[in-house]
Amino acid sequence: MHQRLSVGYVWELPFGSGHMFPLRGLLDKIAGGWELSGITTFEAGVPVAVSYGVDNLGGSGATRPNLLSNPNDTARNLPAQYFQKSAFSEPVPLADVLRNGQNLILAAGNAGRAPLIGPGIQTWDIGLFKNVQINERIRVQIRGELFNALNHANFSDPNTTFTSAQFGRITSTSTDPRDIQLGLKIVF
Repeated sequence: MHQRLSVGYVWELPFGSGHMFPLRGLLDKIAGGWELSGITTFEAGVPVAVSYGVDNLGGSGATRPNLLSNPNDTARNLPAQYFQKSAFSEPVPLADVLRNGQNLILAAGNAGRAPLIGPGIQTWDIGLFKNVQINERIRVQIRGELFNALNHANFSDPNTTFTSAQFGRITSTSTDPRDIQLGLKIVF
């Protein structure tokens, strides 16, 4: 089950002419007309598949490692070690299965389709706007926007190939770092 919460908000600050806390003159020009907006998103991680990385079945199917315990029951050491690598082991080699007359499924590995839960996402996009009325017809809005305002590192899924030297490591992020944008909008 995928879980995501996204909240959008706009708050016209209550300072300035015509607001809860009226101001006059220069103070109204400076402190009045401000607006705060944003979109905050929290997303839980999704199930991630793990592969063995070597064809242990002679081309007859996908090979997964054996699952010994829950790889998600660990303190995350991001990005160096996202899950418990010791929760996985090599499947029984196909030659051993054939030699001992065992079921071929033993060579496929017993890890489920997606035994890992990947990292989640948390982003805070925030905008601060100053509205200035020039005359009856013209209004100017000075805009400052911060995307991923808290500069939270949202990591991509870890390497899930058992035979890789990078197994369990995260090597990239899934969202951009903080991005600041300034703008001027003229409404007439």
